[in-house]
Formats: sequence, structure tokens, C-alpha cells
Amino acid sequence: MHAPLVVTTTVAAPPDALWRAWTRAEAWARWWWPHWPDSRYEVDARPGGFYRACSPGAGVGVHGIFTQVDPGHRLAMTWTWEGEVADPPRERVWSR
Repeated sequence: MHAPLVVTTTVAAPPDALWRAWTRAEAWARWWWPHWPDSRYEVDARPGGFYRACSPGAGVGVHGIFTQVDPGHRLAMTWTWEGEVADPPRERVWSR
């Protein structure tokens, strides 16, 4: 078993802008792998909703399920790299 990795950062942006950046596919396209032109994004930001970001040409992708959605306050999701077997899936939490 591995110890969890905890990363904390402060972003100089209004909370609503950060919320949109994490919960809308068109926003992911502006900051998540924009240098790979074949990158694709799916985001259904609701509890139980699916997300996926992938770049077939680069051979990389990530996907998961939103586990907590409290608009503007808390967003939690599972996090699994494509091709990785994660049991249980990784979790990432964003909170303001």
C-alpha cells in the first residue's frame, strides 16, 4: 500500500472561474493538454457523472467519476490513468 500524495495549492482566480475550469469540457480544452491537437474531453459534473480527458496521439488519458459536487465549494472525483488498474480508483479533491 502506498501513502497518499497530498498536493495543496492556491490559485489566484475567483472561485467561480475555478469551478467552471473543472466542470465544463470546453474549459478543460483551454488548459488540459491544449498542446496536443487531438485531445478530447467529456465532463458530466454531477454526483455519479463521468469525466474523461484523452489524447490518442500522445497515448495518454485519464478518467473517473464525480463523487461529490457542491457547486463553488467542493468537487471530488476518482482519478484513474488510462491503462492503469486502480482498485480502488484514485481520488482527487478540490475545495475552496
